[in-house]
Amino acid sequence: LTYAEIHRHIWFDNDWIKQLGFDPGKTISLRNPTAAGQEQLRTTLMPGVLASVDLNRRNYERFELLELGGVFLSDPAGDSERRRIGLAVVAPGRKSAHEDELIARIKTDLETWCRQVLRGSLKYAPAAAKYPWEHEAKTAEVLWNGLAIGRLTVVPTVLKRAIDEHLAA
Repeated sequence: LTYAEIHRHIWFDNDWIKQLGFDPGKTISLRNPTAAGQEQLRTTLMPGVLASVDLNRRNYERFELLELGGVFLSDPAGDSERRRIGLAVVAPGRKSAHEDELIARIKTDLETWCRQVLRGSLKYAPAAAKYPWEHEAKTAEVLWNGLAIGRLTVVPTVLKRAIDEHLAA
């Protein structure tokens, strides 16, 4: 795999998640954040991964990013930290066939990882988009041994425009 590993802050940047149109819902808040607008602990890695994509796309035409990090879930039974992995594959092109090629590429990478690390295989099931970065027709749940362990998607045009109006042209 050719992914560059990134390490993002463990909190959301309120300006960025607002730009993405993402409402994280109930989060754990820091009492003494490093700056205003950075008090909510992240519940997903994807806003940070997308921020890294936004930074890197200005210098590289194609690249792959990976973040392995903690997300923080608020629950009446007790708050918890969970480890997650976030991946992004970026390459020039905007046509549907190009998106399908990228999905096939990331599926191959995920399946290779699953065989090597988990000694198993993955399955995919269609899923309704529930986050702003999920495409309404190209989102799937990633299943391992019948358990949903992640989601696979293409960033929709409307979100690309929200990040940068020139991306969707």
